[in-house]
Amino acid sequence: MAFAHRQPILFDKSRNDEPYIPLPAPHDNIRMTPWRLTDVEAVPILNHPAVYPNLLGPPYPYTKEDAEDWASQQVKQFEPDRQYFTGDEGAPVKEGKLFDYAPMPVIREVQPDGSQIFLGVSDIVRSNHFGVTDKQRKEELTKENEAKPLGDPSIMWMIGDYLAPSHHGKGIMTAAIRELIRSWCLPYMHVREIEVMVIEGNLGSRRVFEKLGFKYTGVLEGVIPTQGKREKVMDEWLFRSTVE
Repeated sequence: MAFAHRQPILFDKSRNDEPYIPLPAPHDNIRMTPWRLTDVEAVPILNHPAVYPNLLGPPYPYTKEDAEDWASQQVKQFEPDRQYFTGDEGAPVKEGKLFDYAPMPVIREVQPDGSQIFLGVSDIVRSNHFGVTDKQRKEELTKENEAKPLGDPSIMWMIGDYLAPSHHGKGIMTAAIRELIRSWCLPYMHVREIEVMVIEGNLGSRRVFEKLGFKYTGVLEGVIPTQGKREKVMDEWLFRSTVE
């Protein structure tokens, strides 16, 4: 999958030079930013019936305390790395700096008055090899993956995402993941190998990754537990891509 063109990393002067990635037209009013301590808007999204059954990680019901704890962790992760963002849109990141995560995963909609609405998240982390059913082998592969040095192109990554139901079906998540990969992951993480899991029946998410060029690699039957989110154990669809 080729990602040639990429959006610039810009800086919000009104927010102490907060870095962000703007999405291209027709989503000019959407941007990807770092987490903020005030990001509790995830609570109603992650408790919405059009969202939570399709997610494996977040607890349900998702509480304000969960949101505050998560946002605090993410802000703390970013704080020591903020020094590497220059404020110069011509060279936004100090030369030679590589990252092991995406500092700008939060999707926001900028309103006419300049305020911003939390819409969701498009994030990438090192894979835990969810597609491997043998527990011992999965642990071995995950340990090997975690041990690989920063920037190693053989690292396997995985993407997690969610979006407010009010903005489903508008192409926003496709654009956000595309920019996550080409505007950040390629130049500043050297990401090459990505795999994703889509819970059975989540056709919207499946279409997103298919539009981005991910290839369907198979299905794992009965591996998604109910966790209070579903009435039955679900299958998962697996997709993979090598980006360039």
